[in-house]
Amino acid sequence: MFKKGLFVLFVLAATFPVFAHGKGDIDERDVAQMDSWQEEFDIDKKKAGKYNVLVTAEDKGGNQTVGGPYNIFIDPDSDYTISGITNPIKNMRVPGNLNVVGTCIDDDGVEEVWLVFDGGEPVKANGKEFWSYYLDTTQLAEGPHTIEVYGVDINNLSSEAKPKKKDKVTWHLDRRLPVTEVTNLELGTLVSGKIELKGTVSDGNGIKSLSYSLDGRKNFFDIKLKEDKKTGVCTFELPINTKDSKDGAAVCWFKATDKMGSVGINSFLYFIDNTKPDVQIVSPAQDEVKNGVFGVAGYAKDTIGIEKLSWSFNGQTGDFELTPGNPYWYKEIDTKALTKNTEFSVTAVDTVGNSVTVKRTIPLNQEADKPVVTIEYPAKDGTVEGDAGTVFVRGIVTDDDGVASVEYKLDNGETATLETQGVFYAPVSVDKDLPAGQHSITVTAIDMYGVKGNPSVVNFVSKGKVPVFGEAKIKSSTGTEPAFVGAVVHPESGPSYETSVSSESGIRSVSYKLEWNGGTGIKSGEIPLKNPEKTVPVSIALSGADIGWGAVALTVTASDIYDRVTEQKFVLNVKDLTKISVEQPVVVFDDSRISENGDIINDLEHPVSGYFVGGKIKSASLVPSTPFARLEFNEHTVTLHATDALGASSPVKVRVVSDENIAYESRELIFHSDSPAPSVTVDDGGENFCFDGLEAVKVRGTVASQTALTSLSYRILSVPAQLTGTGYLTGVGGVQMGEYQSLPAKTGAFEFELPAGTFGSGMFVVEVVA
Repeated sequence: MFKKGLFVLFVLAATFPVFAHGKGDIDERDVAQMDSWQEEFDIDKKKAGKYNVLVTAEDKGGNQTVGGPYNIFIDPDSDYTISGITNPIKNMRVPGNLNVVGTCIDDDGVEEVWLVFDGGEPVKANGKEFWSYYLDTTQLAEGPHTIEVYGVDINNLSSEAKPKKKDKVTWHLDRRLPVTEVTNLELGTLVSGKIELKGTVSDGNGIKSLSYSLDGRKNFFDIKLKEDKKTGVCTFELPINTKDSKDGAAVCWFKATDKMGSVGINSFLYFIDNTKPDVQIVSPAQDEVKNGVFGVAGYAKDTIGIEKLSWSFNGQTGDFELTPGNPYWYKEIDTKALTKNTEFSVTAVDTVGNSVTVKRTIPLNQEADKPVVTIEYPAKDGTVEGDAGTVFVRGIVTDDDGVASVEYKLDNGETATLETQGVFYAPVSVDKDLPAGQHSITVTAIDMYGVKGNPSVVNFVSKGKVPVFGEAKIKSSTGTEPAFVGAVVHPESGPSYETSVSSESGIRSVSYKLEWNGGTGIKSGEIPLKNPEKTVPVSIALSGADIGWGAVALTVTASDIYDRVTEQKFVLNVKDLTKISVEQPVVVFDDSRISENGDIINDLEHPVSGYFVGGKIKSASLVPSTPFARLEFNEHTVTLHATDALGASSPVKVRVVSDENIAYESRELIFHSDSPAPSVTVDDGGENFCFDGLEAVKVRGTVASQTALTSLSYRILSVPAQLTGTGYLTGVGGVQMGEYQSLPAKTGAFEFELPAGTFGSGMFVVEVVA
């Protein structure tokens, strides 16, 4: 704070006193500079009040002139800022946010302006000589409020403690409208007859009047109020007669006016109900026959609302979950254990206790709920091969609910289960051959609710195994020995070839053929049979004028009742009694599975055999070695076993070293391995693909194969559906098998389109075969 002082400036030679408050309070001085002078008096310690300055000038001739006296007022607070509020004015009504504006003056200059709202902490205003402050009133209480303003000058001198330098205004916030509340009833209360609404009406500025309307605010009527002088809250009681009103929602409107003139409109909603609920069972329709698991649906309506909705069925009860605004209900019931007609009932209770019960008798036919099995393979009374792993069952199941699985068994064997959504396939008699004769496969379907269908049985005949030859022997006057390739037979010893052939299904015919001299000599014959026999002994003479000498190829052929043929072959050496020398030894591969070009299709289960004529085998090998086969041998035969190598081998030969250490080679052989079956993957869009039949269906997928494809095709299996005019399923037709349609035979992605007209109503299966 600067020191206070008084400066007096005159252009004269003079002396002057400054005095006030009597003679004792006089400060008199002579000036040194006569023509122009200036003096400073310290008034910091002077008391507040009025002072005089008197100047006396005297010239050299002694003449005097008096200037003054000049009045000077000393005010210690004169250096404080003076503040004023322009807006709001005193007792002003403010309905929203407030822009407070005003002024502040100071002889030195204004530095800051501060505001105090309702005696709280000071807040700084925007501006200086002209200032403003935007006040958000949303969090303030209704009623009177105060604003106080003070300033700070550039010398940091604050007028906060100087009431005369500040300004203070009281104003009234009327932002919120009067509020009317009903306290004795909840909003949305269900009422009837005569009622009374009790409640309160309040506002920070006090309540002037309250009125109500029951006709949508067309007419308002005054309500008598009782005011609490301490709180300013008014209470009221309003009687209403609802007997003549319509059922449904009703609104009482309240209009309250506060003492500042603001009008508040509030409403109270209540419901009038005098009518029973409307309950109906929509599905199933009257006398509609149902089965298994199905849904019962309907609706329950009430002008005001349903308090409770319950159901009853076969001794069971339960409540529906009520959803506001949704009158419809649905209950799924299980009638699988029932055989007679059943009854379903629904009971609705509205919010005032009105009760209605609706019942529906539902006829039942549980046979229609059972899934139906159609066995496509084996065909009825058809025949199948009996080899292990070749017998399977294939078919399709239809059901109105959805298929879960099938149970199947062969003859009276164990029952197996297979999950399926319709089409099914399962191998049977995997590990052992199926004996020849009559057999049956039984398939029972189970739907998604566990309902078992009637068993479907197909009878068929197994051919059993192909004819099988017993051990071959050479019988002569010298004894009986096992037959082997290249065995020497003496024509004068009465030799004969002895064996047998068996078949579970029965041998129809047995024939033989002897060939010698490069096929120029031939003798053939048959074993006479009157009827097919399970086992047939075979005896063939190996000497006589009609049989040649030397290498004689013997082939015995047996055919069963299904015309399946099995052969037994040997090359025997019938000793030529006219010659002393023997023929050149040779390695022979004339197995029926070897082509004329030496091609062999590898089969892991069935090896290829050859034999060595003219000696005994000391060792044998494949030249060159190959990963496509491994070799086994004994004294007279060579067996080639297939491996799992894929593709085709280079040409190889079988090299035999005889017991005389001489090497002999067979003709060239080439092994070919059959690759695994192609795999087909179809992108079907999910387990159950449904469409409306109005658009074409695109089928996409991929084919993978380790070898080139020979064919790719598809066909459509369908089960037509029988529908009523309203779209309800009443039955299904028989399975229809479509013709195969060819596709480009190549691996990788494939796609084809089925026109919309291809399909009707029902279930369809697209089968892709590579």
